[in-house]
Amino acid sequence: METHFQSRARKGMMEGLLRRIVVFSAIFSISFLSVHGDSVTPSEARRLRDE
Repeated sequence: METHFQSRARKGMMEGLLRRIVVFSAIFSISFLSVHGDSVTPSEARRLRDE
């Protein structure tokens, strides 16, 4: 049985980690698209990301 503070701290850590992942993936996709230009269509980019 954990205290209210411990559960809130763990939730905050998870949210921070998720936010970092979202920011990283956004930066990666932007840099990836800028390198490849318009040669990669959105559907192709989605397929590459899912692999």
